[in-house]
Amino acid sequence: RDWSSDVCSSDLAYLRQRFDAEDRRCREEWLDISTDKLFSKRQKEWAERAETFYGRLSDLQKTFIRDAVRRSSWDPQLSWERRLLRQQQALAVLEKIIREKPAQATAEDEIRKLIVRLLRPEDARMAEMQRKLIDEACANLSSLHQLTSPEQRLRARDKLASYERDFRLLAERR
Repeated sequence: RDWSSDVCSSDLAYLRQRFDAEDRRCREEWLDISTDKLFSKRQKEWAERAETFYGRLSDLQKTFIRDAVRRSSWDPQLSWERRLLRQQQALAVLEKIIREKPAQATAEDEIRKLIVRLLRPEDARMAEMQRKLIDEACANLSSLHQLTSPEQRLRARDKLASYERDFRLLAERR
């Protein structure tokens, strides 16, 4: 069955509506707030994610997170621009598939190329920010992990093992 014929204009309209709704929420939460609130939000969210794996954080770990957020290369405006560009790219590929109704192999190839573009920005500023953020994330996670107690490490190991079990179950159902 040719899945590309299943994608229609109403699906694109729905996707645009979802993008618009999420963009409004994103703007309110990440762009239309003060620098101090943005800093606090990022620090709080990172600490909450770390606590998901490690449990309650020590004051030293919280201080590390605060300092890492301060040093971060993340640029909310550039991140916003990248978000909008990615949405435009996705919509353009889907519109092309709807308009041209290519063979499934061609449509799949277009989707694969889109995924590569989404993961590897062509814009030099965006690519540089992504590279820096990946490097920072690796260094920060490693450094935070070095600050954990043996109990926290066991908790993280168990949490990751539960994710592994979930993925294996999902893969078996395929």
